[in-house]
Amino acid sequence: MTLKLVGGATVGALLLCVAISLFHITEAEDPYRFFNWNVTYGDIYPLGVRQRGILINGQFPGPDIHSVTNDNLIINVFNSLDEPFLLSWNGIQQRRNSFEDGVLGTTCPIPPGRNFTYILQVKDQIGSFYYFPSLAFHKAAGGFGGIRILSRPRIPVPFPDPAGDYTVLIGDWYKSNHTTLKAHLDRGKKLPMPDGVLINGRGPNGISFNVEQGKIYRLRISNVGLQHSLNFRIQNHKMKLVEVEGTHTLQTTYSSLDVHVGQSYSVLVTADQPAQDYYIVVSTRFSYKILTTTGILRYSNSAGPVSGPPPGGPTIQIDWSLNQARSIRTNLTASGPRPNPQGSYHYGLINTTKTIILASSAGQVNGKQRYAVNRVSYVAPDTPLKLADYFKISGVFRVGSISERPTGGGIYLDTSVMQADYRTFVEIVFQNNENIVQSYHLDGYSFFVVGMDGGQWTTASRNQYNLRDAVARCTTQVYPYSWTAIYVALDNVGMWNLRSEFWARQYLGQQFYLRVYTTSTSIRDEFPVPKNALLCAHKPPNFMINSHTLEDPYPDLRSKFDLSSSMAEFDSALAISHKFPDSTYSYTERDAALYALGVGVCASDAVDADELKYVYHENGQKFIKVLPTFATVLSLRSMPSTFVFDIPGLQYDPRLLLHGQQYIELYKPFPSSCDVHNKVSLAGLHDKGKAAILEIETKSYEKESGDLLCMNRVTIYLRGAGGFSKSSNPFSYSNYPSNQTSAVKIPESKPFSVFEDHTQPSQALLYRLSGDENPLHSDPMVAKVAGFSRPILHGLCTLGFAVRAIIKSLCRGDPDMIKSIAGRFLLHVYPGETLVTEMWLEGLRVIYRTMVKERKRTVLSGYVDLRGLPSSL
Repeated sequence: MTLKLVGGATVGALLLCVAISLFHITEAEDPYRFFNWNVTYGDIYPLGVRQRGILINGQFPGPDIHSVTNDNLIINVFNSLDEPFLLSWNGIQQRRNSFEDGVLGTTCPIPPGRNFTYILQVKDQIGSFYYFPSLAFHKAAGGFGGIRILSRPRIPVPFPDPAGDYTVLIGDWYKSNHTTLKAHLDRGKKLPMPDGVLINGRGPNGISFNVEQGKIYRLRISNVGLQHSLNFRIQNHKMKLVEVEGTHTLQTTYSSLDVHVGQSYSVLVTADQPAQDYYIVVSTRFSYKILTTTGILRYSNSAGPVSGPPPGGPTIQIDWSLNQARSIRTNLTASGPRPNPQGSYHYGLINTTKTIILASSAGQVNGKQRYAVNRVSYVAPDTPLKLADYFKISGVFRVGSISERPTGGGIYLDTSVMQADYRTFVEIVFQNNENIVQSYHLDGYSFFVVGMDGGQWTTASRNQYNLRDAVARCTTQVYPYSWTAIYVALDNVGMWNLRSEFWARQYLGQQFYLRVYTTSTSIRDEFPVPKNALLCAHKPPNFMINSHTLEDPYPDLRSKFDLSSSMAEFDSALAISHKFPDSTYSYTERDAALYALGVGVCASDAVDADELKYVYHENGQKFIKVLPTFATVLSLRSMPSTFVFDIPGLQYDPRLLLHGQQYIELYKPFPSSCDVHNKVSLAGLHDKGKAAILEIETKSYEKESGDLLCMNRVTIYLRGAGGFSKSSNPFSYSNYPSNQTSAVKIPESKPFSVFEDHTQPSQALLYRLSGDENPLHSDPMVAKVAGFSRPILHGLCTLGFAVRAIIKSLCRGDPDMIKSIAGRFLLHVYPGETLVTEMWLEGLRVIYRTMVKERKRTVLSGYVDLRGLPSSL
């Protein structure tokens, strides 16, 4: 099923902005890059015959993703296919966030006609990678594209900027549609030899790359094919290897390069030959039939077309490929994604805590072809493993359902999950007892390829390990009847797919999931489930709820995924005893006037006698009046950006935080300018079962006189954080009178007064200048990710409009008559909408309700206590 929950774990700043517009919580946040993709079928002709391909925004291959280290990637994918769809991100580590990995063990498929927004962060990564469709053999139809992550400007790169930077996607290809190939595999049959090889989705001589003589170009080569290792070469040109899957390498020169399925390489090519066209050649390796395709390297001043036959390359030579693989090493002095050299991590000096040996096998199960790792052929459950693990749904998988060493016997079916402890350093040996080249990929990690050789691995094989400058990558080959050993630091909690990149083998079971586990529930170790996650039911398998549905028609099913399972730990005594640091804030007449304009003062009448005093005074600006709701600015401006997340004893998912209510007491009129001293305290903590309520109180003093100006009390709802009480009685603490509550009952009688006011289309942009710079209120794409059609108005801005309405209607324009203010935020407002505030007078209390006229929806309610009433009322 699908819930309309907004956000994604690796990009905490964005999600926090979506969750709460009270606090300015993003300090120098990493950039966001937004992508809107529509996935469709379309006719393609890569090998000269019409096929049904998978296109992204009408493109085959799909569009490249260009990014920089630490960028947040917001990728909205709309599935216009007639079947479920998922994209996975080969090599993107998804730090602390395997929920976004886009494989069936972690992520529910996107239903036909629906969309899902991936929220990724390329945290501490550089390099060349690619994305691909991970379900239903879709990879055989396209849907793949390149990913490049550039270094940040201040990080040195060990080679000059190239004149051009090209993505080169190579892979074997079938003329048959993916549905035909899938049906063949589903019947338990092996696939035949592919029909050809493609370069960027084109067949022989179908693609060209333009260069200028004397300049250097970067080619990012990824093997996105289905099974074959490929050799890449350029006629009469050498290639200097500079990067492999995020690692800067020793700059070794090659005349041709073996790129095994799933792998990515970056090479520099110098256009140093006579000006003409040259063949780019890609051919299969280790196959009984050599498939070859060509592209063109075209000089801008080319004197003629390609000449001579395409250059030949290696075919079945294992030793040649093995020696080349061993020559690929890390550049220890170059910087990676951070300024420190790559060689500063001395992996060879770390003791391994465990050795895991993995052996592949092929065989028949129930008369059908299957493939396995350590005898277990993986079967995917209806519920993704990661969601079952997070929501504690039993019966989906068993930890230890695959052994850490090969065992004798035949292949059997199971949902194989291996567990390893967080922050351990393990050795994994891939043992290949078959006569094909294997290629393995581990999601979520980059590992050190410390050794590879022929025969059986033994402990003595460690004597030949490279413990100094082995290349770190995420996909490695294993040669026939050989082994490959890797070291990996398990520093990324989650459920991670370890799979064969031979795609038919992966589809028929040669994969499993590595559960990197810790008992900690801290968000420092792992993010909770993204708030926009597609949550598919255990049964039936394709039963889902529309992600755009506001009312849930299946509450019983939804209760399986109640957010009360959120990772929250509370020590109430420790939290209550916490002392917040004092803070100071200074404001001027300009700040007070700017705030007044931000909440609508003089917007409809620039010379309004009741309101001009907030922005202008004939005797000088020092005599202007200050609106009572300016108190919220004092509270906002004085708070450290992450103060609410640093309270000892409170550990919870900050993305589930909502600003629910605001209470203000006013003790004296605000000066037009002032130095303010703020004292912050925890005023309340309550266990409400499925949620916790946190109340933060700020008292603001005039620094010069010591007089108390105002008190703000913010009520914060922490969804999914309840249930922390240690006794049968729900925990509840507050240090203020019980009558100070924002909850009011709206009278059924006719309002005493009604005030209508128009917000401006730019209202949120003006209000944000008073300190709340949350991009939810200014950035259209951030608002769209949050589920809004455009940026929304700040809740505290709406409160300012409502209190202005009361001052004008019942206080005859005198702001000093306001004694206290209580407001409860109910719904968003779009800038440009009309606010209608209804008021009921009960003694000295004004009960109010603010509605959006255009949508006829209540957005705010509460009360205002007055010091007195004008005689005219």
